[in-house]
Amino acid sequence: MKPHRLRSTLLLSLLFLGAADPRPALIELQLDARFEESLDQTRLALAEDPEKARTQGLRYLEGHLLDRLGESDESPAVFTRVLTSTPLLASHARYRLALNRLAHGDPVAAAGLLANLLVNDPPDSLLPEAVRWLTLAIQEGGDCALLAGREGWPLDASATR
Repeated sequence: MKPHRLRSTLLLSLLFLGAADPRPALIELQLDARFEESLDQTRLALAEDPEKARTQGLRYLEGHLLDRLGESDESPAVFTRVLTSTPLLASHARYRLALNRLAHGDPVAAAGLLANLLVNDPPDSLLPEAVRWLTLAIQEGGDCALLAGREGWPLDASATR
C-alpha cells in the first residue's frame, strides 16, 4: 500500500472508530483534494453525533464543501442552519450566504446580509472583505439605504469611505 493511501486509510479508520475529533481526517481529505469524500465523512459525523458535530463546526464545513464542489444551490440552506445552530460561526455563515446571493444575481439580499454582518460585531478578519463585497453589492443594485446605520459599524476611517 502506498504511504499516501496508508495515511488516509488510517485517518479514515480513526474517524470510523469514533476518534474524539474527526476534523484532522477531514482536513487531510481536503488537502488531498478529496472534497467529495470529505463531504461524505462530514455528513457521516453529523448523522452520528449531531450535537458534537455542531460544536465542532461541521455543519459550516458541510456548507463550505458544498460550495467547493459547485453545489451552491444546496449550500445556502446549510449556512442558514449554522446561523442559529452555531453562534460562533454565524458571522462567517452570513458572509458565505451573502457571497452566494451575490453570485446568484441577488445584490439586494447580499447587501442586506453584509450590512447585518457589519452591524453585529463581526470578527476583524471578515471586516475588509465584507466592506468590499458590500460596496460591490450596492454598485450592482443593493439598497444603499443600508448605509444609514454605518456609524455603528466597527470600521476605521478608510473603510468608512
